[in-house]
Parts: sequence; C-alpha cells; structure tokens
Amino acid sequence: SNDLLKSLTHSRAASLKSLEASIEGDVTYLSRVNSVRGAFNSLGEAYNELVDFDSLESTRAAFLQNAAKPDAMAAEASDSDGTLFAQQHAAIDPALRLFVQTRGYGDLYLIDLKGNILYSSAKAPDFLTNIVTGKFSSSGLGNAVKTVLKSKKPVRVFNDFAHYAPLKGEKAAFVVASVHAPDAVTGIEKRIGVVALRVPPHKLSNALGAAEQAGEPAVYLIEKNGAIRAGKGAAGEVAQAGVKSLDNWQARTGRWVEERPGISGAYSSLAFETVNFLGAEWTLAAELPMAQVTARANEQVWHLVLVLGPVLIAILLYAWLQSRAIVAPIAAIDRTLDRLTAGETSLVVPGTERGDEVGNVARALDKFREAAIEKERLSLAVAEERERAEEAQRKAQEDAIANERALVIASFGSGLTRLADQDLTWRLTDDLPEAY
Repeated sequence: SNDLLKSLTHSRAASLKSLEASIEGDVTYLSRVNSVRGAFNSLGEAYNELVDFDSLESTRAAFLQNAAKPDAMAAEASDSDGTLFAQQHAAIDPALRLFVQTRGYGDLYLIDLKGNILYSSAKAPDFLTNIVTGKFSSSGLGNAVKTVLKSKKPVRVFNDFAHYAPLKGEKAAFVVASVHAPDAVTGIEKRIGVVALRVPPHKLSNALGAAEQAGEPAVYLIEKNGAIRAGKGAAGEVAQAGVKSLDNWQARTGRWVEERPGISGAYSSLAFETVNFLGAEWTLAAELPMAQVTARANEQVWHLVLVLGPVLIAILLYAWLQSRAIVAPIAAIDRTLDRLTAGETSLVVPGTERGDEVGNVARALDKFREAAIEKERLSLAVAEERERAEEAQRKAQEDAIANERALVIASFGSGLTRLADQDLTWRLTDDLPEAY
C-alpha cells in the first residue's frame, strides 16, 4: 500500500505541474492576444466617459443587479441604456466568458494601470472598483496587482489561496500578468494594463483526481499550516480551502510515509510529497485508512484464491492423473519383476505398448523375461545331454563288465573241461582282468 500511495502522490505532483503550465500558458496568452489589448483601449475610453458623466456607480449597480438574476444568461447590463461602456462590454464579454467557462476559472479580470477593474466575467462586488486604492486593495488580488504594476518588466504573480471578501469569504487564488502593447507612435511596447485569472479550489481538486470507488486512496493538497486546500477522496470533496486540517501537522520537504490519524479521521497510511505550485510550496498527501488497507489485502487474498484456486485444483487433479498414469504402471512392473525373480517366466509384462519411459522399462523387462526363458531352455538341454551321456557311459561300463565276465567264464570253463579230460598240462593263458 505504501508503494501505491507514493506512486499516487508522485503522479498527482506531475498533474499539478501540468496544471501550473496550463495556467501560466493561459494568462500569458491573454496578456498577448490582440483582442484583449484592444479591449483595454475600448473599455478604458468608455470607463473615462462614465467618470466624466458621473454615471460610474449607476452603471456598476446595473451590472451587479443583472448578474444577481437567477435566470441571467450573461452578467452584463443591457446596452440599451445608451452608455458606451455597456456597448463595448457587450462586444467583448461573450468571448472572454467562454474562455473562463471552458478553461475552468472562477473569473477573468482586465485592470487598467490605475487599478480600475474594467472587466470581470463574474461581476462580483469588486467589478468597476479600484483594486489598488479601493476597499479590496488589501486582498490577494489587490496585492498581486500592485506587485505587477510596480515591476518595470513584464511579470506574472501568483497569490496563494486566501479569503476574498467580494466572494463572501470564499477562498481564491489569483494569477496576474502585465499586458503590453506597441505604442502607436514609437512602436515600443509599453504596459497598458493587467490581466488576472481567479483560480478556484475545485480546479486543483480536478487536477488531483477523485477516488473512483470506496476503498480507493484519497489525495489532498495541504499548506504549511496543515490546512487542506483541495482534494477528493474517501473523506469527501474538499471544495473550500481550510475546510479541514491535519492535526499535529509538521511540514517537511521531499517524500515520506507515515501511519497516523489521517484527514478522514481514521488511523491511516499516508504518503506525502512536497511540490512547488505557482510559486507556493504545498504538500500532497495520499491517504488510505488502515482498515481499507486490510480490506484491500483480504480482497487481494480472496481474489488470488478465486483465481488460483481452480488452477491449483486443476494442477492437483492433473498431478493425480499423471501419478496414476505413471505410478500404477510402475507398480505393476515392480510386481512383474518380483514374479520373474521368483522364476515365473510365463507371465506377460504389462506396458510394453507405451511410448514413454514406462514403456521403455517394460520392454527392457520383457527382454529380461525372454532371456530368462532362453536360459531355462538351455539349462534343460544341457541337463538332457548330460543325462544321455551318463546313460551311455553306464551302459558301456555294464557291457565291459559283461564281456570280462564272459571271458573269465569261458577261460575257466575251458580249463575245467581240460582238467575233466585229465589233461594236466593245460595252462590258463588268457589275459584276465586284474580283478579276477
């Protein structure tokens, strides 16, 4: 959350700098555009006519009365009263009023070198008064105009937000610039008046942006004393400067983060960043109550659960199916190996048809089974051959013994026959076996 808040203050600081460039561009444009330069000449002559004919107050009253009408589409007196000022005003008012409305300003002022407000789009009580010497001279606008008029060079002056009496105490800031035009005779540019723009607090609020929904961080603009100038967010839009303030505020410079009671009143995480805006130093604050930080964390956890839960289940299911596809065949091969080890070679090895590693193991085991069968066949053949050899040897031995016995019997039978014939000269000459 701290990274989010710091990023938010940094982006809003960039927005304020962009707004600053826009405001400076607007007041510079107004100080140089020919239509504004011409308005100073036409309104100045008409203003002098009002003074000469002692009709300044009546004309001012007519403008203010018309501006107070609820249904007034343009805060101007009718040019039917025949005054040159009303006619000149009617000629320039639509374009200037449109500029104010489209650019989001509170008012646009054209002020002559004496401090007379020749034009005001809003027609507040300061219209057609002298902002330098009149009752509003000590206001922010009055001080800014006096600063510009005292300068010998073209300048722009920003007056910070402060209560402005013609707006019934509403706070406003002013950007004031001198207007120069070429002299009709010498061609050298000289100051012909002052143009001013009133910057309302909501213009800053718009630059800060609004929290789009509950739970989103709120962003505020704070001055050195802790008063909140502008902002939008969970605590509601702060449309007026100083409506709320940050308790125990200590202004610092740079960027920092604190956890403390926030602008909303709740204990919050706040990121701060100082920014220079139109010559004044401000502090941007992005606030997110800790309860919302916790809620966002819980929401993210549940979001992860909802997103990753089905994925995790799918992974576990896939792993289970893969384990069944691998572990079960491996277990079957293990049982087959035990049976082969026990000498059971007539079995069928499972999984030989598979194209994976399990199939490779099964086919290797099947070759082992075939080798075992061949070994058993060879063993049987050798045993049979050995048995036949032993049988032949036994028969040969029996035949030899029978032959020896026949020889002995024949020899002794012949000798006994000779002895029976009383032939005592006979001798046993046959080569009888040593055993006999």
